[in-house]
Amino acid sequence: MARITWYYGRTGRGQVGEIAAHSIPSVRGLKRAADAIGDKAASNLDVRALRRTGDSHITVTQGDLDYYVNLVDPEGGAIGIELGWSQVHKDSGHVYGSDGLAVLRDAATSVRRKGVIL
Repeated sequence: MARITWYYGRTGRGQVGEIAAHSIPSVRGLKRAADAIGDKAASNLDVRALRRTGDSHITVTQGDLDYYVNLVDPEGGAIGIELGWSQVHKDSGHVYGSDGLAVLRDAATSVRRKGVIL
């Protein structure tokens, strides 16, 4: 097997990975995938919500290299909406709670299965 000696830093400005990540086809593909996931997640949130006040919503934001699809809840309940919650009654030991809606997970899985993601 050939040995390659790399004389430059593995990551950082001007490296192959950084250049490829910022190429127009890569950026367009990431945006297309993030928008598709965001649309599906918003649809999931509307359909699955047990109590819809309209305050929770889906956003798509661009980072340095990636796009992020976020579930936003102004009251701080986004994690409970996505993953669910449970609580144990201190006297009876009875566990009660709610399963999460998994709007982001299911949206990403659905879009990936359809082949939208690169």
